[in-house]
Formats: sequence, structure tokens, C-alpha cells
Amino acid sequence: VWSEQLFRNVRYFYHAFVENNDSPSSTHQANDDVYDMSQNAIPYQSGGNKGRGLKAARDIKRGDVIFKSSNNTIIFNDGHSFRKFLFEMNERFADPGMVCDILVWAW
Repeated sequence: VWSEQLFRNVRYFYHAFVENNDSPSSTHQANDDVYDMSQNAIPYQSGGNKGRGLKAARDIKRGDVIFKSSNNTIIFNDGHSFRKFLFEMNERFADPGMVCDILVWAW
């Protein structure tokens, strides 16, 4: 599970990537809204064979909003930019598992 500081470091890295990218329009934040997902989910690592993920922080009723695109949601408009970002992430951060995390979280 990423620490808050690591998350911030990756966020700063992303913004630097956008500034230095040849084609800034190839990626963007979904919007400037801030959404506190901690109201709905908490990071969870079960250990053993289960891995990690999110666990509900409260009872969720049908129709409740549990995710909203925010300034933490980024969109890559082409595969080349996404791959370039992943390769630069791998070069910048010592933990290769971080790139795997991003691939798991991508949809």
C-alpha cells in the first residue's frame, strides 16, 4: 500500500512529466475537483494469498457514489504516452512494483 508521501511524489512526477512531454495534450487530469475517497474505502492488505485492494469504510447503499473522477484521475489519449509515462516511472522510482500497481489500477 502506497504511503501518502509516495502518492504525492508520484503526483509531482506526473505533473513534471506533463510539462516536459513533447505533446502535453496526450494526457490530462479528469478535472480539478478534489474527491476524498477515504470516506468510502480504506487501503487493505490481507497478506497470504489474497493480495491488496480496497475495503469499504462504511455500509454502501444502492445508488451511493463510491468513485468520482477527480484531480487524481488522469487520462492518456494514446498508448504511446501511457507507455512513455510507465517507462519514465520505472526509471525514476526504485520499486518496479509501482509500475505494476499503475497497470493494475488502469482501466
